[in-house]
Amino acid sequence: KDGKVWVLGGLEPVHMAGRGGVGTLGATYASRGARQSALSIGSPMQYHVHRRIELPAGVTVTREPALVDVRDPHLTASRKGTYKGNIIEEDYRLNLPTGTVDASEYQAFVERVHVVDDGFMAGIRVKK
Repeated sequence: KDGKVWVLGGLEPVHMAGRGGVGTLGATYASRGARQSALSIGSPMQYHVHRRIELPAGVTVTREPALVDVRDPHLTASRKGTYKGNIIEEDYRLNLPTGTVDASEYQAFVERVHVVDDGFMAGIRVKK
C-alpha cells in the first residue's frame, strides 16, 4: 500500500515444479554479465496463466502495467490484459524451449529476459 493507492503484484516468470519455488528468468538463465561459451537450456518452460481479479465496489485501476510482447527463437512471452471497471483480466504466456543460445547472442537474450521479468512482475495500481 502506498497511501490510498494499492499495488497488486504481477507474477514471477519462473515456477519450479517439485521444489515449489518461484523466481526470475534473469536469476535462472542470465546471471552472468557475458559468456565465452554457449548457454544450453535443457529444461523447457511453457505455460499460459489466465488471471481474473474482481475488485471491491468503488475500487478502480489507476495505472495498468505495460504490455509484454517478446518474440525470439529462444524465448517468447506476452502479458496482456483488460482493466475495465472493477474487473481485471490478464493473460501471461511463456515459452522457453530447449536449445542453445550462442555466446554472440547471449547479451540480446539477457535483455529480452529482463523485459519479461520486469513486465510479468509489474504491479497494477488501484485506488478507492
